[in-house]
Amino acid sequence: MNTYEVFFYHSNRTVIVNEHALLSDVCAQSGYPLDLVCGGKGTCGKCKVAIKINGHKETVLACMTKISEDMTVYLSADQIDSQAKILSEKEESFIFNSSIRKIYLSKKDLVQEEYGSYMTPIRQSHHLEPDFASLRKMAEIMSDESAKGLTLIADSNRVIDIQTNDTSSHLYGAAIDIGTTSVVLYAYDMTNGRLIGTFSSLNGQIARGADVISRIMHCTTQIDGLQDLQSKIFETINTLLARVQAQKPEFKEHLYKIILCGNSTMQHLFHGFHPEGLGKSPFISVCTDTITSEGRDLGLHCPDKCQIVFLPLLGGFVGADTTAVLTTVENDNKIKLMIDLGTNGEIAVGNRHKYLVSSTACGPALEGAGLSFGMRGTAGAIESFEILEDSINYHVIGEVQPKGICGSGIVDIVAELLKQGFIDKTGKMLKKDAFSIKYPNHPFTDRISEYNNSIAFIVTTADESANGQPVFVTQKDIRQIQLAKGAIKTGCIMLVQKYGVSGAELSEILLAGAFGNYINIKNAQYIGLIPKYDHIPTRSIGNGAGTGVQKYLLDQSEALLCDQIIANTTHVELASDLDFQQIYVSNMNF
Repeated sequence: MNTYEVFFYHSNRTVIVNEHALLSDVCAQSGYPLDLVCGGKGTCGKCKVAIKINGHKETVLACMTKISEDMTVYLSADQIDSQAKILSEKEESFIFNSSIRKIYLSKKDLVQEEYGSYMTPIRQSHHLEPDFASLRKMAEIMSDESAKGLTLIADSNRVIDIQTNDTSSHLYGAAIDIGTTSVVLYAYDMTNGRLIGTFSSLNGQIARGADVISRIMHCTTQIDGLQDLQSKIFETINTLLARVQAQKPEFKEHLYKIILCGNSTMQHLFHGFHPEGLGKSPFISVCTDTITSEGRDLGLHCPDKCQIVFLPLLGGFVGADTTAVLTTVENDNKIKLMIDLGTNGEIAVGNRHKYLVSSTACGPALEGAGLSFGMRGTAGAIESFEILEDSINYHVIGEVQPKGICGSGIVDIVAELLKQGFIDKTGKMLKKDAFSIKYPNHPFTDRISEYNNSIAFIVTTADESANGQPVFVTQKDIRQIQLAKGAIKTGCIMLVQKYGVSGAELSEILLAGAFGNYINIKNAQYIGLIPKYDHIPTRSIGNGAGTGVQKYLLDQSEALLCDQIIANTTHVELASDLDFQQIYVSNMNF
């Protein structure tokens, strides 16, 4: 029996279905049940959905539509909202088994026998050992007549700090994903494992360069360049901590656990390790292990004895963010391909018994940088784009007039220009005369223009755009995307081959990271940004690094899982492979 792909546009998800399956059944099985008031008899009209087949968009009754070819499904806002309300009631839950805790002991609890020691009940009842600083604090508190007791802050079997009187109702933690472009902080109440809130901002280091190579160069060419970049990340994180503090005034005083992940360069810059070894072959890190420091060692606004843990790296430019992602992948022994799209694309193939990992330098084009009208995914950025038979549809972040194009937008634009024939498989953009001869009745021929002495396509007209200036995509922009997509796809193909399997043997392809969460997967595969294997599903797992670092904060057994992944992972340097350049050049074409 034949099978076809049904792509749900709003959720960026593809499902594979059998021929003649009812569209209403496919929607329900995919988690989007439609309102079949008439029982699927085609009389009530409540199951109307928009679909697109071969570039033609129409509205159909899902209960009467049998699938006989690939299609894209556009659910209405009401259909999406009704499902979203159900999903929003169920918070993402993690196991709460933290290594950090507080224990209050009165002075009476600590004085149990003559000629004994305060430590005796702590050892016997709680199996804890203090460090020297904690012993000194204990002595000070016990000699303070106004103090009624003390609160132990324990991490595993160690007393890491002591506070006067009972503060056991306040204990906090933070999980932080340090990205090259942005930083996300998840604040938690560690007395009950509940999320206080999620806070994010741009990484302050972007003022010194958009990618890791430019930041490594900043360290090597500028006096105090390393200190400058370290202070930038501290400022970024401290600003986020201050935002949490505004909601929880006692937060920073009782913040005793911070878990971080980030790529290899971010790990070096956070700790003040000079990254020169990462800037040249053979790309050596100072340390790939889990690194534990304390608040007093670094410039974060937290107690001196706050435990700060940076997850382990996997080798080369494949960092702790990928480690965090891999801890979230289902442990089902099936072989998966995981891709974290961005300036530095990380790739992993395998399962927890064996992973191969690598990275490919994509450049900043996929994050909107380096394009004629490129911008980050902020208000005014075109994030989706579609050419229909007689209209052009697009969506702008913030519902404002367009100013430029972000990463997800450029993927859609390139895919649509390729489908419509404005660019050919080599990436060449056709001039207006050549295009009009080939497609004499195309409604958007007049969109072919010039910008900065380069052939260009008008994405939005001057009337539509902010500042009265059209938004263009140029031939140079197309070439930038070809370079990026060639690197990613080549890395994926080669790593799968080196694992010893074919693409058809993968169970699924997972896209991680913010960019992977927002791109149209069908369009990304159409232009060859990510590989497409018949009958192998591809889905986004969102900010997998953020999920992984939260799990590590909340569940102490995640440390063992990290150790297992590290032990079973091998880093592969693809750029030095003799076949890389040849495969890379072939993958630059669409």
